Amino acid sequence: MAAKSILIVDDDHQVRKMLGRALTGKDYQVVEACNGIEALKVFQQLERQLNLIIMDIIMPEKEGIETIREIRQKNNDVKILAISGGSPRLGAHISLKLAQTIGANHILEKPFAITDLLRTVEELA
Repeated sequence: MAAKSILIVDDDHQVRKMLGRALTGKDYQVVEACNGIEALKVFQQLERQLNLIIMDIIMPEKEGIETIREIRQKNNDVKILAISGGSPRLGAHISLKLAQTIGANHILEKPFAITDLLRTVEELA
């Protein structure tokens, strides 16, 4: 059975690396993007191979909400896990609920335990 592929989208390099290590340790293939613009490029190239997208909501250049909206216009099947620690305008809870409303399959508020992430990924991927 082929490894499942996950796109991690977060502007924080350390978060991407931490999530990537945890997921590759569980035999997932991981691709990274640092913002929504990069995520859409990767999505366009790998759309059929991706099992899950882990999307930070607050990022420079193109935020997660916009990116989720654009992905959902093209594909309703790929699973999306929205993650966020909040925004200056909205609290994390409100940002994540908005993400869920526009198409995220599940949400996790930062900081979260890696065990919670892995359990959620296993359910979605």
